[in-house]
Amino acid sequence: MEQNSSFLFVDIDHTLCDASERDHLIQYPMSQDDWDLYHSYCHEDKPFIKTIDVVNGLRDCFDKTILFTSRNEKYRDITEKWLFDHHVSYDDLLMRPSPDFRKLSPTNLKFGLVMNYLLKNNNPINIDTFEHVIIDDDDNIIQYFQKKGFLSFKIHNPKLKVDA
Repeated sequence: MEQNSSFLFVDIDHTLCDASERDHLIQYPMSQDDWDLYHSYCHEDKPFIKTIDVVNGLRDCFDKTILFTSRNEKYRDITEKWLFDHHVSYDDLLMRPSPDFRKLSPTNLKFGLVMNYLLKNNNPINIDTFEHVIIDDDDNIIQYFQKKGFLSFKIHNPKLKVDA
């Protein structure tokens, strides 16, 4: 990938899919087994159809669309199947490496995934041109990326408006 490419980074849980039906499984402090249980139900998530349509529509505006998630790499197959089944178009999928049991905040984990991807692709952040865009549902993640020079958009998907 040549330098100065533009990337769209999009979160999965609560952004492209409604993970609220499994959120009751989150009870801090969480062990790795607790997170495994939570992620093992991700194939049952309902899609946010309108958000998927918007992300798919933005593909022509960027050189690559990269999905990123706090899910562990061991859930790659079921995640990719869900994305395929719900017609999500993307170029790469960034996930927490296996086995990575560090207790990183979602913000630090996602920022690390994005920065490693950009470095691997010889693609620095240019805050003057906003070449890289972040879409996520988490205010903390959006604010953090904005402070680091990314154009960032918060998605709010009301639970009651989930498309089946």
